[in-house]
Amino acid sequence: MRILLTNSTLADRSGSELYVRDLAMALRSRGHDPIAYSPLVGDVAEDLRAATIPVTNDLRTIRVAPDVIHGQHHLEMMAALTQFPGVPALYVCHGWLPWQEAPPSHPRIRQYVAVDDTVFDRLIVEGGIDPARVRTLYNFVDLNRFERRGSAPEKIRNALIFNNRATETNFGTFAREACRRRGITAVDLIGYGNERPVREPEKLLASYDLVFARARTALEAMAVGCAVIVSDPTGMAALVTTDNFDALRRMNFGVRTLTTPVTAGALAGEIAAYDAADAGRVCDRTRAEADMECVVSTYEEMYAELQGRTEVDETAEREALANYLRWLSLQTKLPGFIEWNQLKQRYDTLALDAALRSRLTSERELQLAASDVTETERRMRADISALRKRVARMQRGPLGLLLRWARHR
Repeated sequence: MRILLTNSTLADRSGSELYVRDLAMALRSRGHDPIAYSPLVGDVAEDLRAATIPVTNDLRTIRVAPDVIHGQHHLEMMAALTQFPGVPALYVCHGWLPWQEAPPSHPRIRQYVAVDDTVFDRLIVEGGIDPARVRTLYNFVDLNRFERRGSAPEKIRNALIFNNRATETNFGTFAREACRRRGITAVDLIGYGNERPVREPEKLLASYDLVFARARTALEAMAVGCAVIVSDPTGMAALVTTDNFDALRRMNFGVRTLTTPVTAGALAGEIAAYDAADAGRVCDRTRAEADMECVVSTYEEMYAELQGRTEVDETAEREALANYLRWLSLQTKLPGFIEWNQLKQRYDTLALDAALRSRLTSERELQLAASDVTETERRMRADISALRKRVARMQRGPLGLLLRWARHR
């Protein structure tokens, strides 16, 4: 079966990019013909091409229509549906917050997939998708790559912070202090935020007893046999145990679980709850319930069902495309849309650092963070001032009239 997989980017090694890569490679190993499409290509695209999986950033280069479209991210999904009329599709939603994860509505999207209960809510409440068309497939681990290490040690000897947004300032300081309080002196930090991305985490995780991570990274660490504290710079959940495993897994060890502010004391408390035998049982559960092969088999079943549904309603499709473009047009015309997206990373940094300032308890730690926060705040205030002036000009002009008209329709 020829399966077209779409994603907003195939550059950085994170999230949905790696999901597409691992799924495409598994489909190839089962005799299918996956094709990956994204306007932005990079490291992940190179991984796919090394596995002889075709990658393109231009749908016009695909001269033979796929049998099924496996879509992720609305812009790329709608582009694929328009490029290949008559081809049925499913749409997978991975995130609660990202704008690009918003679910598109189209008559040929016959099935929607949520990777956890949180995005299930996004699909059926915010997206208006019929719950009967949504299936939840919890995240997976490639157990052939992430092999189980030996038994968990009685005492934690070292730790790893594995998060693409974590830096020494916004998370490392707290994790290192928490580990120091529990007698753990060897702590490493990897990820894009620390300019240490990792190509093959499966070769690294087995060297650590404790991992600070979230989402699929947390799941992979558990599958190896590491103890995991679900956390990132925005918040933390807890040490994963057999008691809380089910609840955390249903939320993908992700954003809905990160409700506790990150402090050295809170992290140290979770480290103190470590139990080697329970860590082993968590590993058993993960390997039994999160096997990638089971998820791939389910996707194969859905693809086969989609292939048998080739009916096309051209009028409904035109209406769906017009409605989508109308929504997209308004999104891009909202005051500050372009500017806010350009400044998003800077604002995220400020929000994290400002929150952290209230949690830093020692004078030494405050001095380390203060200079970075002050400079970031200065830049953000200047950006906001310029943006407000531009928005004010836009609201006085024709665009302001258009937006006021749209709100009252």
